[in-house]
Amino acid sequence: MDIQESHCLSPAPWPPPYTIRQSERARRIFLQISTKGDLEIVIPQKRKRFNIDNILQDKCDWIEKILFKKKVSLANPLLTTLEKPSSIDCKALDETWRIVYEPLANVQKITLIAKTSPERHIILKGNTENVKLCHRILIRWLIQYAKISLIPWLKTLSEHTGLIYNGVSIRGQTTLWGSCNGKKNISLNYKLLFLPRPLAQHVIIHELCHLKYLNHSEKFWNLFKLFDDLCLYHKKQLKSADHYLPHWLYCV
Repeated sequence: MDIQESHCLSPAPWPPPYTIRQSERARRIFLQISTKGDLEIVIPQKRKRFNIDNILQDKCDWIEKILFKKKVSLANPLLTTLEKPSSIDCKALDETWRIVYEPLANVQKITLIAKTSPERHIILKGNTENVKLCHRILIRWLIQYAKISLIPWLKTLSEHTGLIYNGVSIRGQTTLWGSCNGKKNISLNYKLLFLPRPLAQHVIIHELCHLKYLNHSEKFWNLFKLFDDLCLYHKKQLKSADHYLPHWLYCV
């Protein structure tokens, strides 16, 4: 993705702090992250020309995924990662889905059934002792549910604001809430489902405003304020919004 033609909304600053080390032994450029979360870019001694921005952008998803895991492990050293969630709280939709596990002997796969009556609940049948598999199945369902709920929400806000996009996708970026590129394509993170509704809507409007201004200029913020008069307050809240995300999302 060309960073000159796209914009990503992330709860963490980009690029993250890093150091550069030139190595006589290195045969190629590679990145490594220490146990404390320090990012180092290793460059072969003989390599004279390189573009740090391109290197970081190429490895953007990997960097964010590893840094987030380091952040979680440092903040919660005693966190039990292999836990099965008992419910899914979709704050953006004001919905809570209870999870029921039904283990079946001699079955390797897991089948997910979502029901809304008499209450919202998800049934996982099969090899439910495989906790990571449970996580993967639930995430797969969340992505599909985000398509059903977030895309119509985006369409409604697009019609309300008059800001028209060309295409939309739902992804599972590690820390990016959303992005918009020069082709007027918007990408939303399924994890928006876990944010309070005002913050989730803030992200959607943010990306819609980038359809007109692909930057954070004064004109961009003036447009943003027309549709979210608390946008600066919401922007501040969004910086720490990752605490709404359950840790099991990052245990797969």
